[in-house]
Amino acid sequence: MTKTSIPAETARPPRKDVLFLTLSDLNIEEGFNCRVDLGDINELSKSIEANGVRVPVRGFKKNGLYFITDGHRRFYAVQKLAEKGVEVRIPFITEAGAQCSAEQRVIDMLICNEGKKLNPVEESDAINRLINFGFSESEICVKTGFSKVYVCNLKQLCAAPKKMKNLILNNI
Repeated sequence: MTKTSIPAETARPPRKDVLFLTLSDLNIEEGFNCRVDLGDINELSKSIEANGVRVPVRGFKKNGLYFITDGHRRFYAVQKLAEKGVEVRIPFITEAGAQCSAEQRVIDMLICNEGKKLNPVEESDAINRLINFGFSESEICVKTGFSKVYVCNLKQLCAAPKKMKNLILNNI
């Protein structure tokens, strides 16, 4: 039995392309998210408890299961609320067709991030994935809107020793 239920429908006017799912309906694709630093999940969960999930989680449906491509922090914040007995219905937009390719999902991770931005180490991982998919630096610049210099810097950061990356992650 849940302590409280936060209806997602009150957050925004209903849209035809938005599904309202429960936490148990959603899945995380292991190894997909470049994010290492989740930030203050407690603060986000307080906001969601007060206001509901305001921005729909995005993802895709595969073999009858819904997978998150954008909204991992919101997912973890809703998990925290579930631990307290608060049920939250999560607005979910399903991406279809080419938007569901692994390459496009990585690009979207870089450019569609409306909440906590990825840090440079996380961005460098995403850029490295795009290079491994066969994208050139120029193609990455066009797809992401990043400058050539920024993409080159992220490539160098990706190749940096773990110790240096940890210094960046720890803001030292």
